[in-house]
Amino acid sequence: VYNEMLVEFKDSLNFNPTALYENYPGLERYRKDAREFRADELFFKNKSESYELFLTEYYLKLEDYRSKELELKKEISSSGSKSERKKLERRLSDLKDKTIEEKKAFVKRKDNFNKAEKAFRGKKIDFRKERKTRNLVYIGRGWVKAGINLKGLTDEEIFIDDSDSLYIHILIPEPEILDVDINPWFIYTEKKKIKGFELFIAKTGSMLSSENFTDVEINSVKHKCKLRLEQNAIEKGLLRNAKSSASSTLVNFFHLLGFDKVKINFKTSDHQVVLNN
Repeated sequence: VYNEMLVEFKDSLNFNPTALYENYPGLERYRKDAREFRADELFFKNKSESYELFLTEYYLKLEDYRSKELELKKEISSSGSKSERKKLERRLSDLKDKTIEEKKAFVKRKDNFNKAEKAFRGKKIDFRKERKTRNLVYIGRGWVKAGINLKGLTDEEIFIDDSDSLYIHILIPEPEILDVDINPWFIYTEKKKIKGFELFIAKTGSMLSSENFTDVEINSVKHKCKLRLEQNAIEKGLLRNAKSSASSTLVNFFHLLGFDKVKINFKTSDHQVVLNN
């Protein structure tokens, strides 16, 4: 919830955050910690990119050194002149010294990066731990209802032909979410009682106390839970099932009214454009 608030209320937090801090007591601390962590995250990201570039350049240099080393060794072995051989050997020695210096620089850079990476991981763990100090968990059980709204049907979207056999063709809107509900009791009978929702403080597992969270915070988490419930239902095919159910229900209904043939099509933006034209 706090993550989304930092984006949604960015301007309010910059100019007048007092009211938000009153309703969300943990937001000020969370915002401060988030800013510090994001600064650390950006710093480490830049450091990582720089290190990756350094590694690429180092391995290219190393490959070049090895190639030159092999070439010099071949020239030394094939040289017939002592003076020329000595020059080549000095060049080979200089190349080896340069390679050693590059390796020392590589080891030093690698050690520094490993220390920076370890430090960042520690900050990341601390940030996550801090986030859990005021962590409210909402367990919700409810219903998501989907259906077709036929109130907006027009004459142009209903075609009836009774020339040979009674035929009806209807263009209906796509199914939509009609309601998302989490009742206080999901199941309430003498034998079985299952709450519709429960609130817990995740850190300790203890039940909710009014001293720990404000009503605004609790309602924000409840709203988030409803959104998640709706999203899960959509992902599991609720709208697809509603489409199939609506189509078969309407076909059966019009057959009962005496229509021999029934055709149901779902309205899309393309259909609407054609009808409007």
